[in-house]
Amino acid sequence: MLNIQHNKPLYRENYFFRTRDLTVRNDSFHIYTYFESEYKPLFSSTSSEDSFFYNLFSVLEGALEYTSPEGEKYILTPGSIVLSSLRKGSCYRTIGKIPCKRKCFLIFKTTFTRKLFSCFFPDEKFCIFSPPEKAAILIQKLQEEFCRTDFEEEQVHLLGLITELLEILRTSFNEKELPENFLKILSFVESRLYDPDLKRKSIAAEASISLSTLDRLFLKHIHKSVSQYILEKRFAKVENLLALSSVRIKEIASGTGFASVIHMNFLFRKKYGMTPTQYRKKLFLSSSPYLQVE
Repeated sequence: MLNIQHNKPLYRENYFFRTRDLTVRNDSFHIYTYFESEYKPLFSSTSSEDSFFYNLFSVLEGALEYTSPEGEKYILTPGSIVLSSLRKGSCYRTIGKIPCKRKCFLIFKTTFTRKLFSCFFPDEKFCIFSPPEKAAILIQKLQEEFCRTDFEEEQVHLLGLITELLEILRTSFNEKELPENFLKILSFVESRLYDPDLKRKSIAAEASISLSTLDRLFLKHIHKSVSQYILEKRFAKVENLLALSSVRIKEIASGTGFASVIHMNFLFRKKYGMTPTQYRKKLFLSSSPYLQVE
């Protein structure tokens, strides 16, 4: 583990890097660095260019004001967790007389990571959350696991922690808008997406409601039919898996609840205008200069 410290008049940053060759596959998940920062009063920083990283951080002490390139302002206080895609013109500045302390992760914007994050949050520009305590525990666990070892295969374990954290953040975000009984229905659907027999009837039976009530809940809260919602969630998982070149199309179909490869290919072409194989090839036509596509 390589440790680099930056000490300036208005801020201090302590970076931790894994000691390895910096070669990142475009179909992989990869944390570039973890760092701890302390920004003193009067600190201000504006991005001069778009970043090739996602910035995932939690605010521990003090407060920050974030201003987007469009001029939207957000106040970040202790307990806030932020997922952002730093863009040219975005600005952070401290608020008040207390230094702001953060825990931060920079995650490469690979094709796989973009697809993963978009499954949870379609608008990847800036998301702020005030999640339950479990999210803070996962941030701490992520820090410990990242700093614990230099073994490359540990990235798979880190991916598991990130995915669990994203699910908690999404749930906490949705809970502000959706009733508890409907959230339970969505949770059941999410847990059964792999099952080709997931239908309106089984969902209604699980929720102990009629089919008409089920249909009405979906149209009222998410403005979609049950079947449309299920198909969109399955396609989101398909897109995610297509970003992993090692996963075969047949495995993707069976793991996302489609009755067969033929069935998935037919519906996929109808929605995207191309087959899953063609879509996968298109994913890797462009990549960040930091990435190596194999």
